[in-house]
Amino acid sequence: MQSIWNVHQAVISGHLESSKIEVLTNLIFDTFEIYRKECLNAIKGKPITPTTSKIIQQYYDNADQEVKKWLKACRNGKDEYQLRLYNEYIAEQLGINNMELFIKEEE
Repeated sequence: MQSIWNVHQAVISGHLESSKIEVLTNLIFDTFEIYRKECLNAIKGKPITPTTSKIIQQYYDNADQEVKKWLKACRNGKDEYQLRLYNEYIAEQLGINNMELFIKEEE
């Protein structure tokens, strides 16, 4: 099964609770947002040239590698400890706590 992140296989399977799928999906998008902001700062005020295009591609590649690293660590959302660490990383970078937004704690 394909996904938007990997055309050869699904990264997020249907075996996860929907709340964890929402968390993981948002963590992935947030990772790309971190790198997007860094990229914009790096090319701010520069015209689009082959050099700036390479810089943009490098930031995209770095974001992609960061996501792959976290997906492997959290076993695509199955390892809750690593998923929480990924969530903490995003919370530190962007101030967004995806687990708090999408996972309701049992009372």
